[in-house]
Amino acid sequence: MVKMTEEGRINYAKSTQLMRGIKFLLEKGKEVKMPLVINLSFSTNDGAHNGSSLLEKYISTICSLERISFIVASGNEGDRAHHVGGVLKDKQNISINIEKYEKTVVLQLYKRFLDDVNFKIKNPQGKSTDIISIYPGYYEGVIGADKYYIYSSGSKPFDINGEIIISFVASGEFLVSGVWEIEIYSGGKTEGLYDIWMPTAESLNPNTKFLKPNPFNTLGIPATVENVISVGSYNYILNSISSFSGRGRLGGSKPDIVAPGEGIISSIPMGGVDSLSGTSMAAPHVAGAAALLMEWGIVKGNDAYMYGDRLKYFLLKGARRDRTDVLYPGPIFGYGELCLRGGMDLAAQNRYLRQDKKAYIVEYDGVLLDAFDNVNYAYPLILDERYAVVYVDRDKADEFF
Repeated sequence: MVKMTEEGRINYAKSTQLMRGIKFLLEKGKEVKMPLVINLSFSTNDGAHNGSSLLEKYISTICSLERISFIVASGNEGDRAHHVGGVLKDKQNISINIEKYEKTVVLQLYKRFLDDVNFKIKNPQGKSTDIISIYPGYYEGVIGADKYYIYSSGSKPFDINGEIIISFVASGEFLVSGVWEIEIYSGGKTEGLYDIWMPTAESLNPNTKFLKPNPFNTLGIPATVENVISVGSYNYILNSISSFSGRGRLGGSKPDIVAPGEGIISSIPMGGVDSLSGTSMAAPHVAGAAALLMEWGIVKGNDAYMYGDRLKYFLLKGARRDRTDVLYPGPIFGYGELCLRGGMDLAAQNRYLRQDKKAYIVEYDGVLLDAFDNVNYAYPLILDERYAVVYVDRDKADEFF
């Protein structure tokens, strides 16, 4: 286990802390010369959810370069009403309920760089700003008893679209509670898409939320990284998706897989056990399955390349897909429910990358399989009616041929 944050500040973990923790695990895995499964039960809304943040890029890069399998919880934002988005029209109204005792509420807006926008902000007391034209730069002002700050980053070296951050900050002790409104005017000639996220639930009052939310695209960062295994949660007793489980984009296939995440008995700080729920409880099921596959493949010599996307293939292909009302893959159930038996059976049928075997491409005529009757040290992978790859124990190759 690697702890990322100081005690008492777990809700404010920084991307740099997380990357340092991952680097430590990579170095430790190489030191002990063992394959590595990383389980990350962490989620944030800090980014465009499209792979463009530095954290997402870092994780994607190490997944492509290292002999690891990376498992990430999809987050618990599915029913929190912390996301709104859709087609960017000439004018749209975004309504936000800010509950009592909030000191600051931060919104992050993402859109295509071709789409220019202007804002008008109205507080629950009916006081509003003028229309604010948004260009790269920093804006601030007063609305009633509170302040607003707007920062538009413009394009970045690693993100052409950039981001717009809107902050409501109390001048006194707390923000004025009630329904705040943001009118967005699109000045572009294209009909692009937009997304706005609030911080994750741990940072806000439960009733601070969008009044017309979009439950899709609530998959937390870095579960959005393409080459990790993103894990949603389902109730294994009711056999239904967990309401809190983060959803992917409509038309997408994230999360990759779902696993039991409600009423899971687990250890708790200071000793003892408790019944816990969340995608943080679902992801370790998949991490354990990945560890068993890597042990079978790499440690036991059955498949030297049982990691990364190859391991992901067996887990997703072997997942259970028995729901008649679900189209797989999809943004809620992904490729289905975790089934290690299905993935292991598939892997056993595809044992063509064993470290103790030598591979030969052979040309054959007739029924090739007859040549392997009563032979337990070699097996064929038939390519077509003339060619096959034959795998033979290294110390038996000369004898067989």
